[in-house]
Amino acid sequence: MPAIQDEAGNKLFDGLSDFFTRLSSIGVNPRLVHKNDQCDLLFDLSYSRTIPTGPHPLKFSSGIAGLAGISSSSEVFTSSQYLVRSTVGIDLSPLGDGFVLSSNTLLSAIASDLDAPGDDFTITLSDGTSASFDVAGALTIGDLIQLINTSARAWVSC
Repeated sequence: MPAIQDEAGNKLFDGLSDFFTRLSSIGVNPRLVHKNDQCDLLFDLSYSRTIPTGPHPLKFSSGIAGLAGISSSSEVFTSSQYLVRSTVGIDLSPLGDGFVLSSNTLLSAIASDLDAPGDDFTITLSDGTSASFDVAGALTIGDLIQLINTSARAWVSC
């Protein structure tokens, strides 16, 4: 099994087995859940902490004690604990799973910023010739292909 690396290529774990072993060593037990063609890797996390119990002496600030001559031998006893439980999941389904691109696919289904004014993308040929495209008016992939093909005819010289 290949090593698990970060985006810079630094090895983080020797493989999935090493990853799961390290998680288990800190009390995190991952589980795979398959449901309706979706695969999730879930991590149940639990963290608890007990805040130290006391007695804590009850003291008056020196300003008040000096004015009124107040003194106390009182104590406050505290006991507190908190517990956090959560589940973190990673969707392991392949990106684009179930997505089919066709000439009828709406551009808005694949890009949300194409309605900004101005050129949306540029195509550069190997000879350095380039053309920029504003897709205003194009609603589908088919419209976009037609826009590119129309411009391409102007590039071709016989």
